[in-house]
Amino acid sequence: MQDTNIMQNKPPIEIKGVLNRDTCLKLHNFIDTDPIAFKEGYKTIWYNTLHKKMGAPFAQVEHALNTVRFSGQKSVLDYYGEYSYPENTQLVRWEIGEDMDCHSDFSPTADNNRSNQKFWNSTDDSYRTYSGIFYINDDYEGGEIYFPQWDMSIKPQMGSQVIFPSTDDYFHGVKEVRNSKRYTITTWYAGDIKYVE
Repeated sequence: MQDTNIMQNKPPIEIKGVLNRDTCLKLHNFIDTDPIAFKEGYKTIWYNTLHKKMGAPFAQVEHALNTVRFSGQKSVLDYYGEYSYPENTQLVRWEIGEDMDCHSDFSPTADNNRSNQKFWNSTDDSYRTYSGIFYINDDYEGGEIYFPQWDMSIKPQMGSQVIFPSTDDYFHGVKEVRNSKRYTITTWYAGDIKYVE
């Protein structure tokens, strides 16, 4: 059982240098050039389906995604004091002009504005305990993740990761992306091993 008092007293945290610049540039190149990874109109590819789609680069991409997933897992334990399991990891491409309204990643609630439906599915994610956003690039304007309840806005550097609880105490959104695409790796965590990815 998670201690919400621990979470409520700690703001989101940015961890810098999770991946080096060279690895980020290779991921960026993969997203931009691999004809299978991001077909026209696709915004997301899931970690657990990559091996079924990818050719030769998969080992390197898998290694990078695992570094991000388990760095986040360690940060959750070190900073928030809870052990969690990666339950869903995605490579996400944000086009110029896209943003995301405030929401929580925990579950739909009456206050949870999910008007930007292109990013959502209809499942109940109430088993989620933590969220992590890793930043592959930083050569765009806007695109900051913001947390109104914490009066916080973060524009991480390439290679950084932001970790926070998935509950309604950590509503967050993404400001409009301008001038260049924004590439991220999103990882969600669950406290129960049965949800492990």
